[in-house]
Amino acid sequence: MQIQLYCLPLKLYSQSASFRLPEEHTFQSTLPLPSVTAITGLIGAALGIKFEEAMEFKKENKLHFGIYGTHKSRVYDLWKHYKIKSKETISSVLIREVLFSVSIELLIASDNIDILQNVHDAFINPCYALSLGTSDDIAKLTHITEPLPIQISLISNIENTCLRGDISGKYTSSINLSDIPINQSIFPPRVYLLPTEYSFKDGSRKLSAKEPFTFISQPITLDTPIEGIEYNKRRFPLI
Repeated sequence: MQIQLYCLPLKLYSQSASFRLPEEHTFQSTLPLPSVTAITGLIGAALGIKFEEAMEFKKENKLHFGIYGTHKSRVYDLWKHYKIKSKETISSVLIREVLFSVSIELLIASDNIDILQNVHDAFINPCYALSLGTSDDIAKLTHITEPLPIQISLISNIENTCLRGDISGKYTSSINLSDIPINQSIFPPRVYLLPTEYSFKDGSRKLSAKEPFTFISQPITLDTPIEGIEYNKRRFPLI
């Protein structure tokens, strides 16, 4: 028997956003879209729970995400910070890559509509400020609807999204160069090995699992269709 699935669609906007790769320190580049753990943390902020509890909440309720996002430009920001070295506090400077004028469309999927209704209510009246990346990257909820039933379908034409796994060499570019402004950057699909699970003990957390994720900017056609959701003229792979 096929399980009925529901999704909660919402949209966010932030003047700036930065989704740092965990291994980078002095130069901190950004992912083009929030990762699974970043989305989980965002839900936790809305619900008013700690990141550890948010990870458990996602796992218990079998939450899946679909994401579509764009930004207008990238900038580099100098950050001065302090660090302890040989019991001495010294100042240092790091460079952080920041996305500017970021629009995110997010689908939160589950087989439990009541849980999604709770998340819906939390985004309407969040316990903590919503942000996309650092605490300075305050996000505005621009649109949200009530949870609704959905159908999983096979999708192959995607853009401005993220999918689970490494699709290197398993797609065809669908870019029409005549439609792209001369000053617009073009990025091929980029694969990152990202955290998916942590273990928590005595107030600290330790990475326990990583998986590859492919971030898509320009349009591509997958050689093999994958499961996803078609909603509001967008195609969302489930992650």
